[in-house]
Amino acid sequence: PEFTALGPLHLRAEFDLTQIGDATRVDRLSAAIVGARPIATVDSLQTITYNPKTNELGAADPTRDLFAVVLQGVPLAWAQPFVKELVITGGDLRGEYVARASNGGFSLRSRSALVVEGVSVAQAGRPLVHAVDLSLNASFDYSPHGWQASVSPLTVRSGSAMLLTLEAKAGQLAGADQSIKTTGKFSAALPALLAQPAIGGALQLTRGDAAGEFAASLGAKQEIQATLSLTNLEADPKFTAEKLPTISADVRADIAAGGQITINVPLLIERDGRKTDLTVVGTLMPGETGLNVAARVSSNRLVVDDLKILAAPLALAPSVTAAAAVPADTRDSAPPWSGLNGQIALALKEVVYSGTFQATDVTGTLRLDAGALKLDGVRAGLGNGGDARISGVVTFDAKAAMPYALNADLAVSEFDPGPLFKALNPGQPATIEGKFNVTSKLTGQAMRLDEFATTTHGDFQLSSKGGVFRGLPVSVSAKNETIGRVASLLAIGGSALDALKGRKEDSEITSTAKAVAEVSKMLAAIPYDQLSVAMSRDATLNTVLKDFTLISPEMRLTGGGQATHQAGVALLEEALAVEFKLRARGHTGDLLKYLGKLEAQADELGYSACTLPLKVGGTIGKPDTSELSNALASLALEKSGVKDKASDLLNKLFGGK
Repeated sequence: PEFTALGPLHLRAEFDLTQIGDATRVDRLSAAIVGARPIATVDSLQTITYNPKTNELGAADPTRDLFAVVLQGVPLAWAQPFVKELVITGGDLRGEYVARASNGGFSLRSRSALVVEGVSVAQAGRPLVHAVDLSLNASFDYSPHGWQASVSPLTVRSGSAMLLTLEAKAGQLAGADQSIKTTGKFSAALPALLAQPAIGGALQLTRGDAAGEFAASLGAKQEIQATLSLTNLEADPKFTAEKLPTISADVRADIAAGGQITINVPLLIERDGRKTDLTVVGTLMPGETGLNVAARVSSNRLVVDDLKILAAPLALAPSVTAAAAVPADTRDSAPPWSGLNGQIALALKEVVYSGTFQATDVTGTLRLDAGALKLDGVRAGLGNGGDARISGVVTFDAKAAMPYALNADLAVSEFDPGPLFKALNPGQPATIEGKFNVTSKLTGQAMRLDEFATTTHGDFQLSSKGGVFRGLPVSVSAKNETIGRVASLLAIGGSALDALKGRKEDSEITSTAKAVAEVSKMLAAIPYDQLSVAMSRDATLNTVLKDFTLISPEMRLTGGGQATHQAGVALLEEALAVEFKLRARGHTGDLLKYLGKLEAQADELGYSACTLPLKVGGTIGKPDTSELSNALASLALEKSGVKDKASDLLNKLFGGK
């Protein structure tokens, strides 16, 4: 019924056959399949003999072709019974082949390439391939000793764009238990290839080439080896303008007769002269509930930024992310480890983040059990004696609105966050320097695994016994210097005038400006002896500072507040609202008292409350202490008496009263 468009099909054949013992001689053969139009023809080109007992094929003239096969227009629908799970549509298959006797067998060669245009493939209603044109030059050799086929080349195009070029050979010797051997090489233009619906437009590359070679032995034991390189990668500028790395991989897989798969996959990523290496080795064994895995992931040096930059081309295409095109339920239907059970050991010698923060000797085990991913004894060295340990589990429930769930415990000792602050916000002094002990309970839910980076929340307890706190970035130094210079000039002018008049008057303008400058400097970078912080990231993803306590010989700083989460806004750009309270003594207390910003009553340790407004706004990446800065600048102006002195000096200079 699929072929009714061709009308009734007819086989027309003319032949002259002679049986001579076990051999059949064909003196003439002409056959054609026709419908509403010609479909295919086969014509002998000389006398042919064939012995089925010995599988020998002979010709009257071995130097001449035996027969020709011409495909004028074979419908693709004829292939449907052989690919029942797929629906293939497109134009008719055209091409021409000739056969020649060779080594007691025959060889088949292209006289003109096999061509088919507008091929589309779908599975269960889901399109996989759309409107591609295929061209194939191939050959096939058969003899009593075995067979060999070659493709040179197969090309796949979409319009004017080349998607794929493949050259390959395969063969098998005659006899029992002989393996099929195959080798080949390929190249692909990634933007056009990734635009096909099987990929779904999920990889956004404007440029990129893939190339590789492969070799395989397919028998009772299957051995596969392949190399792959991805070069000249460029992402859509809407997602990133950064240079993408070059990627190369050398894959080896052995499949035993019992089904066990042994893999060895070294991966190399190169970018801006840096190299990231990652190697996966292990075994996969079919089990009752899927594949049992025992693997090891190792690396000598892993640069996180070079891995992160690869995520940019993974952004969904605009046409996919348009509201009308996005389904209401965008949950993962299964986790990446679905069907896997077993364990994966980690052995990462060096993990580098932004060139300034690194972890060393990352070890531990990822256990896959009953659909859950368990982190067992995962540990990392953090430099300068620091250490982090995490244990927990990620579960998956396909029926839940948020199918992924995370529960984990994190413990960090002797961790210096300074390099991390610098990595997150280059060019700015670290907000906190010192070594911290951190304990945390992390929880989270997500529709997709990659969402955990933004949806995980929990409580954190941090403590440190020495360091520097720069959470009050006072920015009045330039204003203060100007005030100081003006005050000094006024003081000199006033003193000179008084000297001319035979009078000398003491001035406090310079000392007041100096006091403000010194207080500003102290608040901008506070050395501490003890610092404890209790904070959380709540269910609404707000970062809440519950309790902040800093103790130094001359200052005690307490406070709280929060950074408010906004969808689509980066962590460093979240709005910040924190308020601190300061108590001071010693030289700091004397300065604040001199400026009139210290209450008279002291506590049992001699600390008195400061009345300066210690509020921090802005964002996490760019905290704003303008209220404090302005208060200090105004204080310098008022306490220095610049307005009064200026007026008094001008009166004196111009004879006023």
